[in-house]
This record gives sequence, structure tokens and C-alpha cells, in this order.
Amino acid sequence: MRNGFLGIVKVAAIALLQFVLENVVTLVASFPVNMQPEENPFGVAAILAVTSLIGVTGGGWAGLRLKWIPGGSRYPARILAAAAGVCVLLGLALVLGQMREASPFLVGAMLAGIVGFHVPGWVTLRRSDSELRPNPRV
Repeated sequence: MRNGFLGIVKVAAIALLQFVLENVVTLVASFPVNMQPEENPFGVAAILAVTSLIGVTGGGWAGLRLKWIPGGSRYPARILAAAAGVCVLLGLALVLGQMREASPFLVGAMLAGIVGFHVPGWVTLRRSDSELRPNPRV
């Protein structure tokens, strides 16, 4: 990171904001919907996927607006990577029959969404850093 320790703290603060927003949005969405994973595992997975994506995108948007997240906006890539992270783990939980309350797959899906949101920025940074270095072969 270019900002050193302060940059790491800022990214960690945005990741924490994303995690909190995921949980708040899931809590609000759970009131009108039956969130019993044993009775409706596919519905719970769909609700969790949508609410996690809303929380991750909302917190990430705030971080990008504050310029606390490096790597440029790249919203479509960030949203697709976050959705892939969430859906892969929720799909794995469905396949393995682990869609239940307090399953580690549910928290893992939330964290995978956060990591997925940040990965396109890391790829952009790595590419731009390599373009700035002089070529030793010349």
C-alpha cells in the first residue's frame, strides 16, 4: 500500500463497516421473511446473498468516495467479485447440507464477499506498480 500503516487501517475500517452493514441489512430483511434455514434453505441462501451484496457494496461505495480504498472504482468488477465470493460459499453450504443457523459457511460467505470486493483494486495496484518500475533488461 502506498500509505503504509495508515492505508491498512483505513482499508480495515472499511472492511469492518462492510461487515456491519451486511449484518444490519440482513437483520432488517429478516423481519418480513421466514429465515429458518432448516425449512427454506434456498430462500435463506438467496436472501443472504442479496443482503450481503448490498452491505458490501454500500460500505465499499463509502470507502471509495472517501478515497480510503486504493485501486480505483471499477464498480462492475468489484460487484461481480463480491457476488462470486458470497455465492460460491453459500452454494457450497447448500450442496454440503450446512445451511443452518450458526454455520461457519454463512460468516465465511460474508467475509468472502468483502475480500471479493477488494480484489479488483489489488489487481489494479499491482499492474500500475509494475508499469512504474523501470525495465532492468533495457
